[in-house]
Amino acid sequence: MKVTGSFSVKAIAVAAVIILSAFVLVSCHSGSLNSKGDRDLSGQTLVREDEEGLVAVRIEEGEAAISFDLEKWDQLHRMSDQIESFYPGSEMVEGEFPIENESGAVRDALVAKVPGIPVFTYFDFVVPTVFLLMEDGTVEWLSAFPPLSDDAVQGYQSYRLPWIKDVLSLSYEAESEGMGDMTVFAEDAAGLHYDLQIACNLAFLPGHSWECTLLHPDEYTGEYMAFLTLEEDGEAVLVKGLRESEADEIFRGRYQVSLDEEASLGYRAGIILFDLSLDYSVWENGGADDSHGQLYGSYFAEPGEGGHSFILWLSDGDPFHEGMEEYTFFLGYVPDSSVLRELSIDELSEHFLSRVPGAREAIEERGMALLFEDEPVEIEEVGSCRGLWLGTGSPDYFVREIFYAVDEEGRIYEYEVVSDSWTLVAP
Repeated sequence: MKVTGSFSVKAIAVAAVIILSAFVLVSCHSGSLNSKGDRDLSGQTLVREDEEGLVAVRIEEGEAAISFDLEKWDQLHRMSDQIESFYPGSEMVEGEFPIENESGAVRDALVAKVPGIPVFTYFDFVVPTVFLLMEDGTVEWLSAFPPLSDDAVQGYQSYRLPWIKDVLSLSYEAESEGMGDMTVFAEDAAGLHYDLQIACNLAFLPGHSWECTLLHPDEYTGEYMAFLTLEEDGEAVLVKGLRESEADEIFRGRYQVSLDEEASLGYRAGIILFDLSLDYSVWENGGADDSHGQLYGSYFAEPGEGGHSFILWLSDGDPFHEGMEEYTFFLGYVPDSSVLRELSIDELSEHFLSRVPGAREAIEERGMALLFEDEPVEIEEVGSCRGLWLGTGSPDYFVREIFYAVDEEGRIYEYEVVSDSWTLVAP
């Protein structure tokens, strides 16, 4: 089975995503806020900080901007030393930077350290995260990490949390009844409460194709796979079959993520419910694994590191595949291997064309083509990449015009001949 998917790599330093810090209560109904922050009496300006004063978010007329106290980052976390270890030659940059969001006007914000959101795990401290409470009742989030001198950052991007809506307030408190790590809760108009670290840790699931290696049906050899696609609106598709062949079975239906602490769906937060029906089978009398026409079950969900994988454990109901109750799904191709190395030429081509501005038009409208290098390309401080040329040609010749390299995370670089350097063109 041939499945083509696109990467969604959230870059680590300035563009990554996490959540908040401070003993804060953000309320949509009142102007009071139990946090380190100030609101002017006319309601025009809000300033929200984490409890350590590392990060400040200023909100004015529905727009948000972020700034950092670099001295405190050094005092509390030896940040300059850590940056030198991980990003040699870089240093933190002062300034206030606009936050671009996905949902419109910003109503309020909360900044906090949430240990349960494992981003920037190579540092020896928890990086603050910013939660933005939007006027439309949704919540957006971003990591609050200072920009570095070699990033050329013009601003930050926040990302909307799926499945969460009609939120009235945010609060920063212990996970359960005053015990456990600190986290951020959202309360919606129905009075339901959501631990946002769970929503953040599952936020990368919709909109991608995920794959899992399955047990082989008896008569098959080769890599037998499940491909799972989840959309934010609740649509789910499960495809099963050999990797480079036609599908054996296709199930379609709905899924729901249980997120609220009150367990309004009848399941605790962090469980995913599937209700899928068999839409196609290559076998007239049922599948080789004796599948029936309905898959209805609940699964515990746990994210892997970096948003590239997640694990589902069957809680109750029907398994995705006979004889298996645990499924590790990966974004990309081949578990325990580089996502990039295992992409076919067609899959890498689609990734390149979907990410580099103007590349698809150059091929489809101007007759250009791609030529892939057989040997890996080494870029200093990036590592081994796959190289490809964008050029013109015919069956008899190819004129190499622009050289690109794709790193292990799917980021794309363009080679600058004059300066003998690589420029990141598709993060």
